[in-house]
Amino acid sequence: MVEPVVSIELPITIGLAIIFLGERLTGLQGVLMVAIFAGVLSVVTTHRFQLHYHRRMMERGVIYAGLAGISLALTNVIVGFSSRLSSPLLTIWAIDAVLTALCLVYLLVDGEFRTLAHDWRKRPTEILLAGVIDNAAWVFYAISTVYISVSVSNAINESYVALAALLGVIVNRERLKRHQKWGIVVALAGVIVLASISE
Repeated sequence: MVEPVVSIELPITIGLAIIFLGERLTGLQGVLMVAIFAGVLSVVTTHRFQLHYHRRMMERGVIYAGLAGISLALTNVIVGFSSRLSSPLLTIWAIDAVLTALCLVYLLVDGEFRTLAHDWRKRPTEILLAGVIDNAAWVFYAISTVYISVSVSNAINESYVALAALLGVIVNRERLKRHQKWGIVVALAGVIVLASISE
């Protein structure tokens, strides 16, 4: 239930970029972004009734997932705006420095710092690799927003969901339902066409 809710990141990012950054989309770009969003939503939805309204929609976890989607959208727009004002690398460094400090304070207050130290001793390579790859992804996203609109950059960026699902099938031999496979096709096709027509 969480992933479909977090997917609202894309339409909210586009809306915020249009309102606050003055971005404009062509009709074709809009159609392609809707297709990408629909494709991603299909990939993360394991059952077709999962998106229907029911009592679980107002569970605490679902509300937090919605707040996460909104926060991600705000982050996308702030990163794009800041990267144009200063530099992409400085933008990501500043955001990461603040988040690191806040997380360390939280871990110390909550008494979970020992768990962090234990995990680091147990899996240092995996933790370091994940951190490097995640930061590299954010730096590349920040750089992309200097050359193309935040809306287009984020729509292209959302293809990671479809790519992750595809890698799950290839590497882990995972099985996807028919609508999820079509979601991958639609999302990736939309991204390829959007990238080819956008400057």
